[in-house]
Amino acid sequence: RKKSASNLLIDHRSLVTYLWLGHRQRGIDVWQFNGRGKVTNRIEMDSPIIGRCITCLLPLPGGAMAVGTYGHGVSVITLPGSSNTWKVTSDGIAGTPHLHTGTGYVDGSPVRSRTPSVMQEPTSAAPPTQEQLAALTELLTDEFRNRPDKLVASIVPTADDWKTQGSWLGRYGRAWACLYACCSSPPDFVWSPASIALDHNEEIGPHHVKADTIRYWTQSRSTAAPKSLELPAIYLNSCMADHAATWRLDRREASVNDNGEVYPAVWQGPDLYVYLRVPAGEFALSLYFVNEGGHARKNYARDYVVSPIRLLAAYHFGNEVRPNTAPLAEMTSEARSRVVNFYYGVWKRFLVRGPTKLAIRVARNYSINAIIEAAMLDRLSEHPAPYYYGHTAWQAHEEQQKAFRVRLASTLQLGHALWQQHPADATKRSTDLSRSQDILQILDLLEYRDPAVWAANQQLAYSLVLRWCVAQFGIIPKNSEAAAVAERCYYELDLFHGWEDVEKSRDMLTSRQIEKGLWRIVKPLQLDQLEGPNTYRGLEAQQIRWYLRHFNHDKQHSSGRTNSVIDTENRGLPREVRHRR
Repeated sequence: RKKSASNLLIDHRSLVTYLWLGHRQRGIDVWQFNGRGKVTNRIEMDSPIIGRCITCLLPLPGGAMAVGTYGHGVSVITLPGSSNTWKVTSDGIAGTPHLHTGTGYVDGSPVRSRTPSVMQEPTSAAPPTQEQLAALTELLTDEFRNRPDKLVASIVPTADDWKTQGSWLGRYGRAWACLYACCSSPPDFVWSPASIALDHNEEIGPHHVKADTIRYWTQSRSTAAPKSLELPAIYLNSCMADHAATWRLDRREASVNDNGEVYPAVWQGPDLYVYLRVPAGEFALSLYFVNEGGHARKNYARDYVVSPIRLLAAYHFGNEVRPNTAPLAEMTSEARSRVVNFYYGVWKRFLVRGPTKLAIRVARNYSINAIIEAAMLDRLSEHPAPYYYGHTAWQAHEEQQKAFRVRLASTLQLGHALWQQHPADATKRSTDLSRSQDILQILDLLEYRDPAVWAANQQLAYSLVLRWCVAQFGIIPKNSEAAAVAERCYYELDLFHGWEDVEKSRDMLTSRQIEKGLWRIVKPLQLDQLEGPNTYRGLEAQQIRWYLRHFNHDKQHSSGRTNSVIDTENRGLPREVRHRR
């Protein structure tokens, strides 16, 4: 109640104050307080003029409130006693009165909805200077030096991916993937190009009526909607043979749910529990959610809390064992993430260190039900086996990378600046590039040693490096070292089209090209002699291994392969998966 020196606080004894509450299913409540802090009036605004699903509130000059809604645009509400006009910056002129359109009334208060004026778009961010990159290098170095000495074993949420949608082939699930309810029997499609067989299961939570169980739901067997998940190439081939898909309708919208629609909205649960055994090593865990029918009344209100829970080693689950979910209700998770406003699909991601057992809880949180479309695992590198290495070369590469991280960590701990270790006679451009390379090396070290610190810095750091690299060398750099820098940044920022374009410019066959072409990279008559509906299972890893052997690809990845090697690899490949020169 005391005035602050900065005038950020006001004297409530002399003013009437309001508390605005926006709800996701019943409009707005406004509570009026007197100078003593007591509620003197409550206004409920549940009107088709402003809509019932409120997403955001923005106070405006004069006491008005801009209200963002789902499906009804932006409305401006002015309460009695407030100014009827408010000012914004429009067309670059500050202080110009804003003209409203479409006026209605809620409880006697004017409502102005769907305002037509548009603020000027901001200009593109300027590329960072070398001084800014140097400051970023020092910041990341200090973050590493302050981290614990031992490896941090934790589950860390990372940035969401709203761009990729259902175009996942070759981008997600390059170690293991499960597409829920994608098939008939068994219902899940399990994809393992890296030949990893993992125990997995899914169940509803413990708080449910007797005999209730999980539901497998197929919204659309074949669709071209970008938000729906692509069908793996070999499975797509079998679906086309059964007339269940076409080249154009090559996606399927399917999910597993907790049958929450039969429970009251205030019921605690049932919730979904997805079980997964993560193998040894560092992985990115990716979960895909898409709000099927998300424009409908109850569907758009879906709002989940996702919590991976690390299980004890003695906890048993698997395809043949029904897990006991009751103890999980009392367990605390190491990480949380919120899934909301996901009509067009979102990838929720976590960094996980194995070996470990996970129970991924998808809490219904008063929604109509809890759903999930897919769970996938990837190695942290943008160049994992088997796509870019054979398995033997991959193991050797990983050992070299571990040794390099040990040397890099020692250099940072001793206080040496990495960029000073580059040759003194290097050109200015290569010296400038070396600073970006150092940033990527420190980020790589943090990703393995302290994922939480990496996750807190990675979006800004990769964005700055990529903006500098593009400004200096172009969107697809011709300089090989700059191309490697841009490629890494594109991948970490989920800009997969840019990542793949850079790889093609370096004469690489991308993992997406391989997976999209697998249905034709098969030994003769193998798919024509299917004996049953499920014999396609396991062919993905088998075909990639055959491809690696057949095209002499089982060697350490190199960005400088000769044209003769490339031509050898191209022989026999379908045209759409050959290298672009």
